Amino acid sequence: MQKLNTMNLLETIRNVTENKKKFILGICLGMQLFFEKSFEFEESSGLKILKGNIKTLNTQKNRKDIKLPNIGWKNLIINKNNKNSITKNITAEDYFYFVHSFAAFDTKGLSSTVNSNYYDVSFPALIQKDNIFGCQFHPEKSAKSGLKILQNFINLK
Repeated sequence: MQKLNTMNLLETIRNVTENKKKFILGICLGMQLFFEKSFEFEESSGLKILKGNIKTLNTQKNRKDIKLPNIGWKNLIINKNNKNSITKNITAEDYFYFVHSFAAFDTKGLSSTVNSNYYDVSFPALIQKDNIFGCQFHPEKSAKSGLKILQNFINLK
């Protein structure tokens, strides 16, 4: 947030998110910045574009035995009511590369959330609210499956 502020990018990002004709995709930390607060290192404010907080994966169920970070290939849990525009042609056979210790929790008001699991903790792996999209995983490192996500994003109208 400090770097975005120093570079005078906060207003630009907010303007893009408010313009419903433009799409924005946050990847990993980029997605996490859309939310209200993060508890990484110390409590800090996010962009406050989306409701929710960024917390460690092992605090959600008070699971101190969960090893962090979550690194590796995981699939997405896509239910049949999924309305996320960038999951077209994505199935349970698609795997995505994750590397993170924190995730969005206490989220509200999202039009679509696609989850993944780490141990027994379910977390948002892909989110959408109107023209705002976020991936907790790295599509650019997720081979053909990640390319499908990026192509779906590029094809949004």
